[in-house]
Amino acid sequence: MIPLYDRAARHRVTDTNTVLVVVNLLLFPLALYSGHFAEVLERLGLVPQFIMHPLVAANRDGLLVFGTLLSSMFLHVGVIHVLLNMYVLMIFGPALEDYLGPRRYLLFYLLSGLFAGLVAAYLSPDSTTPIVGASGAIAGVLGAHLILFPRARLRTMLPLIVTVKFIDLPSIPYLILWFGLQLFGLVKSDLLGTHGPGVAWAPHVAGFMFGMMMGPLMARAWASRPLPARSAVERR
Repeated sequence: MIPLYDRAARHRVTDTNTVLVVVNLLLFPLALYSGHFAEVLERLGLVPQFIMHPLVAANRDGLLVFGTLLSSMFLHVGVIHVLLNMYVLMIFGPALEDYLGPRRYLLFYLLSGLFAGLVAAYLSPDSTTPIVGASGAIAGVLGAHLILFPRARLRTMLPLIVTVKFIDLPSIPYLILWFGLQLFGLVKSDLLGTHGPGVAWAPHVAGFMFGMMMGPLMARAWASRPLPARSAVERR
């Protein structure tokens, strides 16, 4: 079952969310074909040891390394990595942007990514493996979506043997399953002591939990308009 779009959104395409997607998609080929892809990831990716111990001898950039908390959110290691992240953001981001407004949505997105990066550094303070990707920020969007839109339904494509069927399914099972998989991955990596190259589970879990807590708080404090009525978001 492949989710296509979220019926909780007033608009399937929104300004800030689209800009975030475009920036991520453009930066990946720029980094890849720069001729120094590995170095870009190492210098602009988030290295936990450098964040927790910025004066360590191996850190060539000193306190400037804290900028990687932001830059790492816009770098990806491969085509599947960036496309999958942006696909998820395009589905779940518009509803939250509609609710918070463009600027507040951008602030929430960046704060989610920053929080996820800090937690990842705290949990692996001696790791020298760069962490890159928008997943921490996107996890924040997913967490906020879970709380703010509990009745949201996703337009979903179900490929069958000889045809394709389109159905509406609740978003909650998708989000809970996703979070459960990230939590399982984090616990498993801790138990096995595997913190090298691969999936960084901690930012996913931290971002999602940040979104669940801060999304509703920001919505109550700053939302410029109420949630759309159900009739206003039905689309075919």
